[in-house]
Amino acid sequence: MYLALYFLVSWLTLSVLGYYWLRPPKNMRVYLICPVRNISPGQQQEIEQYVYGLEINGYVVHYPPRDVEQNDPTGVDIVLAHRQAMKNCGRVDIFWDVNSSGSHFDIGMAIILGKKLRLVKAFQDDSEGKSYLKVIQELQSRKVY
Repeated sequence: MYLALYFLVSWLTLSVLGYYWLRPPKNMRVYLICPVRNISPGQQQEIEQYVYGLEINGYVVHYPPRDVEQNDPTGVDIVLAHRQAMKNCGRVDIFWDVNSSGSHFDIGMAIILGKKLRLVKAFQDDSEGKSYLKVIQELQSRKVY
């Protein structure tokens, strides 16, 4: 009995501590904002190559179309899963597509959570006047987080 209890306590301790010891530091965890629903094959290939490049270099990347089930009738579970993933990351990398409504929502979450923003690519040219792209660029240059 004591032996079984010993193994159980040892296993639980290693499971919990192992999670924290093996978990990459926050600066090595990246949340990716990118188009999901109406992504073109070219955009998808470019983004997946970027994700692969980060992961091959030891980063843990939250890539929304891969890491969260997208079949959600209301979208609430998707939003909550993305919020948790974003809370756990050190920075937010962005492939900006002005037509991606989910990306607009994610930018708001990143700003509220005070995340470091890194614009990787904008798929469209910027427009005159105010724009989310200008906000992203300004926050990135100010290093506000």
